Amino acid sequence: MPSEALFGANVIMLEKLLDFHSDRHKLLAANAANIDTPGYKGCDISFPDELKRAAGGGKTLPLVKTSEGHLPAEIHLKNTQYSVLESNGTVHRLDGNTVDLDKEMSKLAENSLYYNTASQVISRKLQGLKTAISEVR
Repeated sequence: MPSEALFGANVIMLEKLLDFHSDRHKLLAANAANIDTPGYKGCDISFPDELKRAAGGGKTLPLVKTSEGHLPAEIHLKNTQYSVLESNGTVHRLDGNTVDLDKEMSKLAENSLYYNTASQVISRKLQGLKTAISEVR
């Protein structure tokens, strides 16, 4: 049985969202760790760009009609290959490093909030499934 049939497309999308924010955290942490590396260029992943790419590159999300009363917009993230963008950084250092520690820490905090929010949503969805299963007994 495919996991999408058991959990639904929303849980699968949330799983991919958690993967995205986990991978972005690793990239941002690497930027912060290389603050003193000469010539290091900071990198990031653009979530809106990845979302557009995952949705097929169109401006609108495709709608799939599942019943007469419902028209949910579903996004199927095909894979976890991201387009990593090199920072053009406004930090002008003599050693060529473009990492600004304050900006990186801000991005890390923002990314952590998104990750925690997605994990809470998926936790509540799974708790709802657990409750539904225990109520059937």
